[in-house]
Amino acid sequence: MTGRVTKKQAKPRKSPTSKNGITMADENLLCVWLCMKHNGGGSIDFQAVSAKMGTSAAAAKSRLARVKDRVEFLMKSKEATKDAKSEPASPSKPAEQDKEEEESKPEKSYIDELAEDM
Repeated sequence: MTGRVTKKQAKPRKSPTSKNGITMADENLLCVWLCMKHNGGGSIDFQAVSAKMGTSAAAAKSRLARVKDRVEFLMKSKEATKDAKSEPASPSKPAEQDKEEEESKPEKSYIDELAEDM
């Protein structure tokens, strides 16, 4: 059959790199480090961070937000795995009481807690 369309088999690729050969993970780490370095008086100087990274201030803010979201996701999944392993067979409290206690606690992210410790 001459009119048959076939797909080429996908080839493995290297992880994405930026213009200067640094991996995206390294760039994210650099962004977090620069944000910590330029954190004066509780607020991050994104103009200084963006100047060091060669991007805009909005791009630096977005990158930090994505890194923060990813780390929080990883920590929640790690805690969920840990809780699932250590959960007793029969709970000592009724489920409604646990739910009320969780709702009364203010939700604070793991990253925010780390930032307060610094």
